[in-house]
Amino acid sequence: MDKPTTTCPPQLNTDVSGIGVRVAFYLQALFMALLSAQSTSLEETVASLYTIVVTNLAMLVTAFTLGFKSEKEITLQDALIIIYLLAMSWVALYVAFPSYLHLRGDSIDLEILAILQSYLFGAFALAVFIDIKSFGSSPNCNPGAFLSILFIRVRAIEIGRVIFLAFILICLVLYTLMTFGDYVPTIKELWRWPRGTIGEAKDPHARLESDGRTLVDGEDIPPEKANVEIGWRLVQTALILIVWGVGVAHTELLIEWNEPEESPEEDTILEFAQMLQLFLVLIPLMSVVKMVHRHPLFRNDPNSPNRGPKRKDSLLSFFAGLGTRSKKAAENVVTRSNRKRREQTRKSTADDLSETQTLVGGSDS
Repeated sequence: MDKPTTTCPPQLNTDVSGIGVRVAFYLQALFMALLSAQSTSLEETVASLYTIVVTNLAMLVTAFTLGFKSEKEITLQDALIIIYLLAMSWVALYVAFPSYLHLRGDSIDLEILAILQSYLFGAFALAVFIDIKSFGSSPNCNPGAFLSILFIRVRAIEIGRVIFLAFILICLVLYTLMTFGDYVPTIKELWRWPRGTIGEAKDPHARLESDGRTLVDGEDIPPEKANVEIGWRLVQTALILIVWGVGVAHTELLIEWNEPEESPEEDTILEFAQMLQLFLVLIPLMSVVKMVHRHPLFRNDPNSPNRGPKRKDSLLSFFAGLGTRSKKAAENVVTRSNRKRREQTRKSTADDLSETQTLVGGSDS
């Protein structure tokens, strides 16, 4: 039977709310969002996705084990912090997966793991808020637990419980519908199959037109966007930083409002579990460093020494759109020049042959 503590709020578990764990989750979410918006490398994205998915699964398994055993070892306050940290990671994964699906091959292992951790996260959050009054090792302290909603301090077992239950259910329903649409063959394709219309969308020219691309001598040239590319990259980065900052602020407020006024000094020491979490951040960090080196934010700057593949594609698309200077026009000019040169050569050869025949005929006579 649970033994309620005599002091409220209870001490927070450093394996959940320690500075090392929080920083690791914050940085992983930030790096994953930046990679999804800026990187075009499947290798960079996959390594970071695996790291964040495995980290989330490990946290969820630990939370389920400690929070729903007969003698619970985490409090409601610890569970709320877990939910906030995992929510940031889940948003980063949700943002990252469209770019991953665009780059990936036939492998679906990572997608299965991501879907599994999403539903485990939803199940854990639902279980906590459904049983919020008696959850954890210190149920007598649960009435004093607070949530941070739009930077407002809200009691968890009252209005906060209603808001979060409704929000979690809506997110699960929407996520299920979108996942079903992404990974299950659509009814339209099955309906079109007897009519022989499945292959209609596989026309490469139709795909290029739908993507806003043009076909220049059989090569896929990106649309002309050199004049606005810097602006969009800055806007994406700014939005990511703003959303990430809001998530960090809400989590820190949650910890501040649920933390005892007098915490033991050892809580500030980085323990082994926290150090391990920080080491896992190195994988997405290295991917971000490679991405910035190959695709600098101001890659259209002519004075920048770093010119990645995207800069080259942008220049090609720019010059390809200049009409007479496009590759096809240049090849037409070369073709006409070669044709004219061959005609001149044939004419010169015919004249020489005629002159030779005349000389031979004169010598015979």
